[in-house]
Amino acid sequence: MQEGALGLGSALIYAPAFYADTEELVALAKVVGEYGGLYISHIRSEGDRLLESLDELLHIAREGGVAAEIYHLKMSGQDNWRKFDEVVAAVEAARAEGLRITADMYTYTAGSTGLDAAMPPWVQEGGYAAWAKRLQDPAIRAQVVTEMTTPSDEWENLLRHAGATGALLVNFRKPELRKYLGRTLADVASERGSSPQETAIDLVVEDGSRVGVVYFLMSEENVARGVALPWVSFGSDAGSYATEGVFLNQSTHPRAYGNFVRVLGKYVREEKVLSLEKAIYKLS
Repeated sequence: MQEGALGLGSALIYAPAFYADTEELVALAKVVGEYGGLYISHIRSEGDRLLESLDELLHIAREGGVAAEIYHLKMSGQDNWRKFDEVVAAVEAARAEGLRITADMYTYTAGSTGLDAAMPPWVQEGGYAAWAKRLQDPAIRAQVVTEMTTPSDEWENLLRHAGATGALLVNFRKPELRKYLGRTLADVASERGSSPQETAIDLVVEDGSRVGVVYFLMSEENVARGVALPWVSFGSDAGSYATEGVFLNQSTHPRAYGNFVRVLGKYVREEKVLSLEKAIYKLS
């Protein structure tokens, strides 16, 4: 913080941040708060335990004496779309209490991450090499498949929220697997004569990577309502990719190019969710 860091970030659905408990995060946030920094978090769940995860962020902000931002606010999975009003009410109550709580979002109904977000964190402990080695153990593999197909509050399973037809494969390291770019996990699993879960495991091992995936998770109604919230700004949650050279070997989420212009084109000009003035304020 003394050298100019903006604050502390956490991505709590992923290993290894998944292993951090709330009080560890409070202790770290207290130091950040001493310097007027920000605690920004990809909260522990954006789906089945969304409200509990928001409560955790608010607790960290309150106990740590720190401003906090929800990193890409969303309600993942159709069963959780109804939670929008409760999330807004909780944030606005905290703001009325004096906590400095904000959020950012991208303006699409699909998120993007990897197949790591479809598997339990315990199997990923120790990094990719350890993860891939475990996945090749038949007993561990069977346990992972069971957990991938069993609803649980213990970890965030984006494949369960999106379904195999809502999981679009967009990034492979190995050239021989790039034939699957732009195809759904369901489609590739059918071609391979395997289940989506077994196929996901095989692809992670074969590619030497977590494999890039776009997951279709959110409702358009909630995205539009989020765009209009006064305490929400916009973040692409993506790299900045050139449309040439090695970048053409992979696909990516359109948010890498369109997140900010989409605010102006879709939500200001076409749908009138925001005035131009408010949009420029929120974008800048």
